[in-house]
Amino acid sequence: MLLMATATLGQDQSSAVASQRDKDVKPPQIVQQGAPEFPESARKKKRGGTVTVSLIVETNGLPSDIQVVESAGKDFDEQAIKAVKKYVFKPALKDGQPVRYALAVEVDFRIY
Repeated sequence: MLLMATATLGQDQSSAVASQRDKDVKPPQIVQQGAPEFPESARKKKRGGTVTVSLIVETNGLPSDIQVVESAGKDFDEQAIKAVKKYVFKPALKDGQPVRYALAVEVDFRIY
């Protein structure tokens, strides 16, 4: 049994900060990605899942306001949040200046 957890980035539609709707903003780029740990309880049950979290990439490149948008269960959610907290980004830029940027991140937990 192969256990794998991965994450993919997407843009959020939040209006509080820049997002993909802002065509004059260069989106953030991931520099360091925390690897999510496969929850032990799910491994024993041979169960996978996908957690979607929203976050704000701050002007310093660190994530904030991390919230679960789509849950796969408490254990998966906790591991997804722990991993996303470790992310480091090159911040979004508008007119060459860093700006806050809303993202959605899907964290997949799969058993192969």
